[in-house]
Amino acid sequence: MEFPELGKHCSHPSCGMLDFLPVICKACRKPFCVDHAGYREHHCQEWVALPFAVPSCPLCGQMVNCARNEDPNAKVDLHIRNGCPKEATHLDALYRCACCGASEVVEIRCPDCCKLFCVRHRLGVHHSCEPTPQSPAAIRLRQQQQQLQQQQQRAAQQQQQQQQRVSAATSAPVIPTPSAVTNAVSQPAQSAAVASAAANRSSNNAAHPDMRVQLIRLKQRAQGNSRVPLENRFYLDVLFPRSCRTKSKPLFFDKSATIGKVLDEASAAVGIDNINNRTPDPSRRLNIFLPNGVLLPTNIPLELLGAEFPNGSQVVLSVGLTLQTELCAYHNLAPPVAAC
Repeated sequence: MEFPELGKHCSHPSCGMLDFLPVICKACRKPFCVDHAGYREHHCQEWVALPFAVPSCPLCGQMVNCARNEDPNAKVDLHIRNGCPKEATHLDALYRCACCGASEVVEIRCPDCCKLFCVRHRLGVHHSCEPTPQSPAAIRLRQQQQQLQQQQQRAAQQQQQQQQRVSAATSAPVIPTPSAVTNAVSQPAQSAAVASAAANRSSNNAAHPDMRVQLIRLKQRAQGNSRVPLENRFYLDVLFPRSCRTKSKPLFFDKSATIGKVLDEASAAVGIDNINNRTPDPSRRLNIFLPNGVLLPTNIPLELLGAEFPNGSQVVLSVGLTLQTELCAYHNLAPPVAAC
């Protein structure tokens, strides 16, 4: 031979052909001829240890199914000759989305409708979730409905009780029996005083047709708890004792508040020390009077006084069971017509 150093012999035991362009096996690194260059042709023992990569089609980009003992190039050529059909993958046998049909490696199951979904449609708002009767969402919905029914029943019972109290109050005298503070006052004398106060107030309303204007001015200057709705506010012009620095102040209260609650809020508004809960002596307790001297019981709500005690009325805070004459002179009021 003229060039014995050129080329290499095929490493296959049954071949040994001298090839000037040998193919080096990537696994065992031995030279082979063209006929024995493939892994299967020369039964390569190192090929099994190589990392296996699934080939992809250069036309459609799909991953072509190929086993380890198959030729990737041959599989890709076969795929192209068949027109690049859709290749079956291992994801087809996994978890399919009930909404779009996409496959997921992990199971994503809706806790409400108990169906499988993909990451995109996993939330209930994205797949029009319909909870099953035993799902947590259905159980929560039933509990909420039961709670709503119970609340409605309690509200209906409270409204019925309120209506019964109002009907009982309207059938009774306008000023019911006073509390323990005014037990010494007789009911006939108090009823007569209230009737006299109502007559005086009616005459005052007739003599002063601009009481609505006065009420509007009172609303403009009145102070109170801002959390009380406008439709529930009851306005009063409160006159305070002589020992208080504030002579009078317009205030508003909740119309469902009792006279005792009005007394507490009015005394707190000007800093008066209210000791009603600390002294058993009625002569030292702070009370609310009408300008004519009628003592208002502390257990009656404002809204139950009705026409006898209209919105915008004037009241006097005084110590004791009777309205003091010097306090009336201090506020330019007429002397009390009834001793309470």
